[in-house]
Amino acid sequence: MDRFVLRRVIARAVGVTVVSGLMTAMVVVAPSSAAGDTTEAGAISGTVTWPTGQMRPGTAPRVSAYREGGGGSWQQPEVDPSGSYTLTGLEPGAYVVTFFESDDVYALQRYGGESFETAQRIEVGTETVSGIDFDAKYTGGIAGRITDSRGVDLQTGTFWVQILDSLGNEVDMKRIHDDGTYEIWGLATGEYRFLIMDWNHNFFYEYYGESETPEGAAPVNVEYGNLTENIDVALDFGAVAKVSLRGPGGEPIDENSWILMTGHDASGASAGGTQGGEQSHVRTKWLPDRDAPI
Repeated sequence: MDRFVLRRVIARAVGVTVVSGLMTAMVVVAPSSAAGDTTEAGAISGTVTWPTGQMRPGTAPRVSAYREGGGGSWQQPEVDPSGSYTLTGLEPGAYVVTFFESDDVYALQRYGGESFETAQRIEVGTETVSGIDFDAKYTGGIAGRITDSRGVDLQTGTFWVQILDSLGNEVDMKRIHDDGTYEIWGLATGEYRFLIMDWNHNFFYEYYGESETPEGAAPVNVEYGNLTENIDVALDFGAVAKVSLRGPGGEPIDENSWILMTGHDASGASAGGTQGGEQSHVRTKWLPDRDAPI
């Protein structure tokens, strides 16, 4: 192959230009974006003041920043127990900054406004905007413990508390901690009733105040910003009906069959139930002082 042609082939491979049979290098300077975005990022920092002077143990409050336009940008770093936080890597723009806590222990706040629409927009450039501070406030809450009728803590992890407002509407339902204690936040000021349930039906359902019905339950007054404590409930052991089942002609039940059984009180209301086979146990959720046809 002619040496000049060979040089042209090599030149194309390595990105140089051949002029009058000579090889001369061509240097191309790429724009900065080709080597990576060098846009400088800004930051937002501030301090959260806790109601009691210290962050409540077991909580994980966060601060988020939402940038308007351009699709928006979210960050949600946890607030340090000291109260300090910093949102970094923010592109230039106007941001809405929000303080919140996933379990609603602390009330959600928008910086500089009561809502997203009225919140103050924080203009961020390439430097840190400091002083975006929050004064944390508690929501309304209740706390208590669940025991059996002997005073022994119940620690099975199958207990739930249902919260009803003054009209009987369900407000929330939370699982009770495995150690038998519970703490529920996010409640507004008002009057509530609480039903404790064991989903395994080993214990009878009971409203706070030793009642089977919401009408007989003891009302609990909750004030926003405070925790109402010592809402304790002692549950009675459940009643269990042992049931033996046979198929047509007295034949054993097919081992692959599952039978759904429910117990009812005299009014026809469901009082418990189970799924089972040839030998089953129906556990009732209300007091056994009445008939429970199956």
